[in-house]
Amino acid sequence: MLLVGEMPYHETSRLGVARRPSALTIIDGGVTQFTTGQVSNEVITGFLRAATIARFLQAANASASPEVDALTYLAGPQHAGDTRDGIERAITTGFEKVETDG
Repeated sequence: MLLVGEMPYHETSRLGVARRPSALTIIDGGVTQFTTGQVSNEVITGFLRAATIARFLQAANASASPEVDALTYLAGPQHAGDTRDGIERAITTGFEKVETDG
């Protein structure tokens, strides 16, 4: 799921788009062993990791790709609360993990 979060960042940046809406259809695809909160936590952690890598590359003048400044993560009403909780976990704990992964 981390890779699923990294890919939208890289593709959005490659296309020169600053903001990206995202509506993952993991459950619709038949993956039901994870909650929407678990999926959103990993996806957002991957997105943040990709953003960290992009900033590092830009600071080293190793990339001219524009930075993505927003991601809209869409979830249906029945999964909105769990999805929001997963996003909040990724922002509060996942980003620290990304920063220290070396």
